[in-house]
Amino acid sequence: MSITTNKGVLANTVTGDGVIGSAVGATEDARIEEGLVRTNLAVEEGRIRANLAADGHDLPELAETMEDADARAASSSYLFAMRNLQREVDANGAEFTALLEYTKDRHVARQGTLVTQIEYLRSRVRFLFGFMTVTGKKKSLNLLGGRVGMRAKQDELVVADDEEVIAWANANGVEDLVRMKMSLDRTRLRKHMGEQSDVPPGVELRERDDEFFAIPATD
Repeated sequence: MSITTNKGVLANTVTGDGVIGSAVGATEDARIEEGLVRTNLAVEEGRIRANLAADGHDLPELAETMEDADARAASSSYLFAMRNLQREVDANGAEFTALLEYTKDRHVARQGTLVTQIEYLRSRVRFLFGFMTVTGKKKSLNLLGGRVGMRAKQDELVVADDEEVIAWANANGVEDLVRMKMSLDRTRLRKHMGEQSDVPPGVELRERDDEFFAIPATD
């Protein structure tokens, strides 16, 4: 017999039911093989998904609910936008820093010039002050342009080695020369609060809510 369609002969002439049965069996075998391939792919996909989850990749398709998956996908869009904006912030900051350094150098140079000029003029006034007469207990003069004079200065205390002086003061009973600043060790206090039952007055470990963060990917 011949099996034909509007596209031509589908199968050659065969005789008996055995050949047709063999064709049907081959088709069934192909379907079984296709099913096995799909099953193997599903198993492999499941393994890959499990590895991704174990490595900390919280992809939308790994979510347990559609609501969770949609939220993850939408959040990723926002994070990508944040990443792009952060890149602009970094670039703008780098440009600002470069401009600031350039401007700073100009201002430092200008400032140095101005200070040098002021010091020169002060030295001229200091020289001229030697020709001025200051009477009575006065040590300065009020001129039209401002005040000039001499200001008493306290003797300079020079200490070669603070530690050596501290040791000397302790050994000679003059500890009042040494100041001791008391400070609270908050790290040890926190540990004490977590381990001991006795609580210092006015101290408590106040529970705080977790702080939300959203850090865009850098790559």
